[in-house]
Amino acid sequence: MARVAVLTLAAVMLIPIAAMAGGPFSLGPRVGYYKAQDADEGKLFAGAAARLRLSSALAVEGSVDLRKEEYMRGRVTVTSWPVMVTGLVYPLPFLYGLIGAGWYNTKVEYAPLGGLLAREPEYE
Repeated sequence: MARVAVLTLAAVMLIPIAAMAGGPFSLGPRVGYYKAQDADEGKLFAGAAARLRLSSALAVEGSVDLRKEEYMRGRVTVTSWPVMVTGLVYPLPFLYGLIGAGWYNTKVEYAPLGGLLAREPEYE
């Protein structure tokens, strides 16, 4: 959780820099809510995004997020940090289309499930 806080704080601190520049490059934080289908509860996630406006009709964006989900009452923790690249097309100033690709790095950690087996299995 400390990493999420540091990443979010760093992104928020950079907002004034991007706003002052007023150019084709912008950088900012991403915050959202995510609940996986089998997760015990939903969680907030945070990240950062950078966008480069190539012309009035084209832009590219890169983003990195960090999110965690817990399953089985906290015995299983899934941490993922998707890295995404997106192309944006603006046919009109108020309308845009997206196309992108992402790499989803995932780590699964689990606690021993002690007590699930009443006795040791017997082998013959």
